Amino acid sequence: MDRTEDRVEDRAENRTENRTGGSFFKRILVATDGSENAEKAASHAVNIAKVAGAKLRALYIISTRYALTTRSVKGWTDEFEEGLAKRGRTAICNIEQLGNEAGIKVKPVFLKGNSCSVV
Repeated sequence: MDRTEDRVEDRAENRTENRTGGSFFKRILVATDGSENAEKAASHAVNIAKVAGAKLRALYIISTRYALTTRSVKGWTDEFEEGLAKRGRTAICNIEQLGNEAGIKVKPVFLKGNSCSVV
């Protein structure tokens, strides 16, 4: 589903929930880098989504902010980028597992680029 479809779907939900007194939280986005603190944030996001009946999206960004420097100093290779992607898949899977345990469906979102630009 692309962003336009998400917006149309969300507008329809907003109209329905505004009439029925739905939750303040309709969508929750939790970003992860796989760290311990990100896992704690994800746990809180899952709990809030469950209580609020909100949709939960888990975001991982392969940041290319320092790619030029990394290419020249360490050597940014396809293997290096695949390693980052694998780390992201693992982090998202952990959040999906938390969601499954709580009965919440988690939609994974993977982006690549400068995090300030792509979010």
